[in-house]
Amino acid sequence: MNDLPSDEKKKDAKGEQKNNLKSFLSCCSKKKEKANSGGNERKNKNNSISPIWIQAILMAITAILIFFYTFFASQQVDEMRRANDQGWNAVVLTNIFGKKTAKEMTKQTTAMKIASAANEKAAGLAEKNIKTIQDQFRMEQRAFVHLNGFRPILPITDPKDKTKVVAYNISPVIQNSGATPTKNMHIHFNTFPSAQPLPDNFDYPDFGEKVLIPFFLAPHVEQESVPIKIPMEIITLIQNNSLHFYIYGWIRYRDRVGGKDVHSSDFCYDLSEITGDPTNPAPGAALFRFTGCPKHNCSDEECENK
Repeated sequence: MNDLPSDEKKKDAKGEQKNNLKSFLSCCSKKKEKANSGGNERKNKNNSISPIWIQAILMAITAILIFFYTFFASQQVDEMRRANDQGWNAVVLTNIFGKKTAKEMTKQTTAMKIASAANEKAAGLAEKNIKTIQDQFRMEQRAFVHLNGFRPILPITDPKDKTKVVAYNISPVIQNSGATPTKNMHIHFNTFPSAQPLPDNFDYPDFGEKVLIPFFLAPHVEQESVPIKIPMEIITLIQNNSLHFYIYGWIRYRDRVGGKDVHSSDFCYDLSEITGDPTNPAPGAALFRFTGCPKHNCSDEECENK
């Protein structure tokens, strides 16, 4: 076997060192890219904070700030009233032991009355401002629940003949447009077929057994309630303009801000018109039109004063 010349051996050794160096640098570069990629993924994961959590954090901060403001404002009001009491006591003691003249006593008493009235007025305004801030916070953060239409409206077919429609299921949609979830919410529905429009003195009674439907709604969410079944015979009468079909009821709930107050939302709708072919089970074959009743659509104080 022939040995390579020393110069060629040196070149081969240098080439091998260069290749080893390139392999090492390439490996380090890949590890660095992988580490950076993992760091970016962790960073993106940490930064992807849910909007719901952001809203919850902001609400908590707002509640804490309002709590401290109302606490210190209440302390200030109490301090003002204590200062009034101390001022009156000082006047009395001065007049008893200081041997003031009647004129000086009258002058000092009048000044104290003016100062006391001013302090009492300021204290009343402070209490009013505290209540206004608390009420505004509750209004902005409370739950607001109402009936938001009926959907979906689905045909029910005969189990033995899928082409024959025997009834329709109408699903009321309940919406919470407020900023906090509901608490202890219940719903009650009534159906009232009538050949004539509702009279002005109709008092919207609850018919039959009062079945309360428990419900929970997160903020800015709408959800279908228990569907209302309408037989095909009634559907036909409505389409022929021979019958009104009223759906009315109420929603009662508390919110997570006020706590003790029970909120109410009353509703009444008339299934006044059906167009198309309700005997056809195909989707969209029939259209149902609901109109609000002249009364019994209200919330909270509006319902109490109706």
